[in-house]
Amino acid sequence: CFLVTYIGRDLRDNTVLPPSVVVDELLDYLKARFPNPPPLCQHPLQAFSARYFQTSPPGGADTELFSYSSAMAAAAGALTTGPPQTRQRFAGQLSERTQTHTPSTLVMAELVRFARDAIAYFMRHRLGMAPPAAELEASEDEPLEVAGLDAWALQRDLFALQRAKLPAPVATQALRARGLLPTGNLGAVAYRRQQTQVAELAAALEPYGAQLAQQQDVSVNVGDLRLVDQLGGDPQAPQQFFVSGANEMVGYRLGAIRAQDRIALWLRLLAWTCAGGQPTTARLLGIEEPRYSGRSPLVEQWLQGPEPTEAAAALEDWLAAWQEGQRQPLPLFPETSLAWVEGDRRRALQAWRKDFGEGERPFHRLMFPDGPFTDDFAPLAERLLTPLAKATA
Repeated sequence: CFLVTYIGRDLRDNTVLPPSVVVDELLDYLKARFPNPPPLCQHPLQAFSARYFQTSPPGGADTELFSYSSAMAAAAGALTTGPPQTRQRFAGQLSERTQTHTPSTLVMAELVRFARDAIAYFMRHRLGMAPPAAELEASEDEPLEVAGLDAWALQRDLFALQRAKLPAPVATQALRARGLLPTGNLGAVAYRRQQTQVAELAAALEPYGAQLAQQQDVSVNVGDLRLVDQLGGDPQAPQQFFVSGANEMVGYRLGAIRAQDRIALWLRLLAWTCAGGQPTTARLLGIEEPRYSGRSPLVEQWLQGPEPTEAAAALEDWLAAWQEGQRQPLPLFPETSLAWVEGDRRRALQAWRKDFGEGERPFHRLMFPDGPFTDDFAPLAERLLTPLAKATA
């Protein structure tokens, strides 16, 4: 038995590929030499093709095709019986937690953690699962610039040193000792670059020195839950929320303002409004690399707080979502959902699909492999985030 095989179809799109010159000449010779040349069997692109499991008439094109794989036969049968049905990763709801596990007091940080990533919150707290940890390989290259998490760590320590009123030479020496700056002139350039951004934020917070250092406790009853929070108290923290006056709340972070930062400030603003009984304005500060030379790296957003009755209703919706989010994974994604509510469908899709976007998170890919836009996505986003979108100035 003499058997010759070659790749006659493209592995991606199944287009015809010509054989090699030797095989082509052999086929021509066999056609010219024998009135009935040996059969040429063309295999399908996939191993689960129905052609492997169909009975062909004698002399048919698929007479030589066969397979003993039961798994491939089941796949072929599923394709021939009709359109495949989309399987849900998680169907139904888990039972409610008993009173011994359901807290009567909820800390604001816990509610913010849920709002930041409702899927991860459900997976961790109800299923006991943690996302796979990323394996970081030690870099063999000499760092020539500070970027990414290294830049954030530099800004964090630089901010703390500036708030402590340390002289610039002492701060530079301390940062070099911690390994946060490259050596030589590269380190000096990185220091000046980050120091300019951090100094802008520190200067904007300077008028709030006393209020920033003062810790204020917040407690509000919402239904059967008591929501508690602590504002201020750590002037050197890289992210903080505090009350600057009777009718103003301020939040800041070292970095660009993200959707989850807006939501975190909004939730605290709702609680403060309910506790104080009067509308409150909120200001959110951040820093980012200026797009044009000469522009300030400081960015800010304002939120106009609702009336106390509206704040209580909005907070009730969030707490109801938090309770529901412990029974099933909710399609709530800060950046994607907020962009959707604000009417920017393109930005919502980009927030899900971009590199390091919300669609690339392991739990999100696991629960929503076909994307976030399920039947429950829009109603949930509109119920929770429409008040925030309307309050954004």
